[in-house]
Order: sequence, then C-alpha cells, then structure tokens
Amino acid sequence: MTTNPTITRNEQAAAVDELEKDIGQPLYTVSAVFPFDLFPDKIIIYRKRVDFIYRHFFWVEEIIPIMLEDIISSRVSISILFASLEVEVKGLTFLPNSLPPFVNFLPIEKAKEANQILTSLLAANNEGLDADQLPDKPLADKLQEIGKPQDLG
Repeated sequence: MTTNPTITRNEQAAAVDELEKDIGQPLYTVSAVFPFDLFPDKIIIYRKRVDFIYRHFFWVEEIIPIMLEDIISSRVSISILFASLEVEVKGLTFLPNSLPPFVNFLPIEKAKEANQILTSLLAANNEGLDADQLPDKPLADKLQEIGKPQDLG
C-alpha cells in the first residue's frame, strides 16, 4: 500500500476517523430464522454499505460488503411464512452462478422493514442527500417511514 508523502499522520488519522463516522453504527439488522436456516445468514444495513453475512458451518462465515452506490435496487419476495431480501448490484457477481446477494428465511415484517430502509437510503443517495448529521436511531425510523409503500386506493 502506498501513501501520499504530503499527507501527515494526523491528516491520515483524521481521514480514517471520518471514514468510520461515515459508515457509523448499523441502522438495521435482520437474520434468517433458525432452524429453517441451520446457520442463520444476516443482512446488516449501514449508512454507506450493506453487509451480507453467510454462515456456512460452525465458526465459518463469508462477509460480502456492498457499498450503497453500487446497489441498483432491492427486492423482497414473500411466501406464506418467510421472506427473502435480494439486492441488484452494478457490474458485480459474487456467486458462481451470478445470482445477486440475497438472504432467505427472513421474518416477513423484518424483511419489509429492511427493504424500506434500504430503498430510502438508495433514493437519498441518488438525490445526493447527506444524512450523516442525523443520529442513527431517528434516521432508521425516518428511512423506514419514507420507504413504506404508499396505498393509492
């Protein structure tokens, strides 16, 4: 890794602190339901990225972080008992069969809430809005409210 010699250590430390502030604490987390998923997968939504965590076996996991600007859209599929959340990513393939990142066996309401927050974050990102000044909890609640589907009838 090369560094810019004109940047001081203090400036580098400040840049790392700013990056940490940008990512922040998780806004929302949703996990697959045990025992339908023996090693429950998880989705964690941050201000600037979404982590897909796949658990394959005891103490074995794969973490796929996706930056918000690389996400095109998100989608929830609902069945009788569970839901799946999937994101479409720009020009990236993560799995051998080129499926987009997804997690199955999610509680229906939690999957809907995660999708609402993700949809709102994507819309805000596309509009160039900066929500970094808002605390995490009110921001998550507001994003969930904005992302709710509107009844037209």
